[in-house]
Amino acid sequence: MLRFGGLLVVVGCAGVGLLALREAKRSDLREQWLAAHELASQVGAGFDIERIAGRVSIDPGAELGIELAVHLKTHRDLRTLVFSLNPAMRVAVLQTSGEGVSSRHEDGLLVIDLAAPLAAGEALVLDLGARGVPDGDFAYLDSAIDPRHVSAGNSVRLLGTEALIFDDAYVALMPAVRWLPVAGASYRRDESTQPRDFFDVDLAVDVPETWHVAGASQMPSNEGRRRFRYRPTVAVDEVGLFASAFERRSIQAGDVEIELLFHPRHMRNVELFAGAAHVVADYATDILAHVESQGLPFPYANLSIVEVPAHLRAYGGGQRMAPALRLPGIVGLREIAFPTAHLETLVAHIDSVMDDSESAANAKAGHLITYARQAGLLRGVANSFLNAAAGTSGPDALALELLCLDLADRLLPRPNAPRIESARLFAEDEGPGLLVGLLPS
Repeated sequence: MLRFGGLLVVVGCAGVGLLALREAKRSDLREQWLAAHELASQVGAGFDIERIAGRVSIDPGAELGIELAVHLKTHRDLRTLVFSLNPAMRVAVLQTSGEGVSSRHEDGLLVIDLAAPLAAGEALVLDLGARGVPDGDFAYLDSAIDPRHVSAGNSVRLLGTEALIFDDAYVALMPAVRWLPVAGASYRRDESTQPRDFFDVDLAVDVPETWHVAGASQMPSNEGRRRFRYRPTVAVDEVGLFASAFERRSIQAGDVEIELLFHPRHMRNVELFAGAAHVVADYATDILAHVESQGLPFPYANLSIVEVPAHLRAYGGGQRMAPALRLPGIVGLREIAFPTAHLETLVAHIDSVMDDSESAANAKAGHLITYARQAGLLRGVANSFLNAAAGTSGPDALALELLCLDLADRLLPRPNAPRIESARLFAEDEGPGLLVGLLPS
């Protein structure tokens, strides 16, 4: 028995050692990627992406496939094009005008040597096909704080540690993972002196037949797969996709469809508040109409509020470490917030004290609106108006962007509580964070 116990101890220690060795290798690899992208960033891309169109195929837990036409335009003479593309994506097709091009894909940098130089202002269409499962460790290389290198009790870990989810039940392809090609290096892009790169997007997204894709419209099914079209009505500077076997509910707010995408087992609270849906729709319609009357119409045909798992990282990289679950026309809502909260007692109390169903609906809507304010959902909506900041550059670009966000936010009803805009506030506190849940949107 003693020998058996000793053997278990040895095996356990060996397992811990292997895990530590693996983590050390991953850390070294991230440092290698960071050094390569820091060096590449000193030169700059020299071109902008103007349009990405094509097909995305999601085989959950197995493989991601992309077949793209990348339209770009130079703003200086170029002989070499440099993109950021996740190192785990295997490039299978790379050509222009039907002809292959010389390239290398190392450290998450796709470097293309053109047969003939491009003059400033010249356009080019690059056909790119790649497959694989993106490596989540490639994201946020320049993050001021790495959640894997902080203590287990640090509150920042409660805001999620994974930059990517790609399993058989849920897929979250965050922009920072570079599952789509991005012009130039992935280094301090939130502090760059270069203008943000806005481009048009038109992607057909194939998923399993029971799945939904946030922010996309459904198309005719294709060979037993469900197809969605992700086509924002205005240019965007980043693309993220959330897909799963969501349960979907929607309301119409003027010309904007607002959809709610939750896990099927997390619909309890949605059903509890279902009687208030028409009041919430009227409220949203009034908000959007008010903002439009100020000359700022909502720039998308729909708005998706999508549930995201708690382990998905809710903040970005760089020095700012700003909220990451605010994407064009999409607001991520963490599962540990409203989707799994216990609100039965509250709803039962409202039903018991209100004289009629309409009064109860108004009271329930009031609680939902208060939650939306406190959870930062309206801040996420304000973020979708940020195309006003497109094209800003120089050392004051970030400050101007934040000003535009604040101005857009002030057009919406605001909570009295202070807004939380950086995960660094959590990281500075080693104790449990009482504000966890305010940042995710």
